[in-house]
Amino acid sequence: MEDTKRTDLEFINKIYKYMKNDMPIETFMEKFHVSFAELNGILELCKLYGKEIELVNENGTIIFKKNVPKKA
Repeated sequence: MEDTKRTDLEFINKIYKYMKNDMPIETFMEKFHVSFAELNGILELCKLYGKEIELVNENGTIIFKKNVPKKA
């Protein structure tokens, strides 16, 4: 079980580094051949490991936003 957690964390760290602020999600989805549902699963895993990232609609394009300040 410990090996699985370490492997998951390594995967999440690599994916999180690849996700850049303001990167369109289509760029990521095409690069890694994942569906929107799979992307949502990846984002949930990121959250579980303390990597905050949100999807934001900016001028009709959905982009990644990292380290978004918490809403009060």
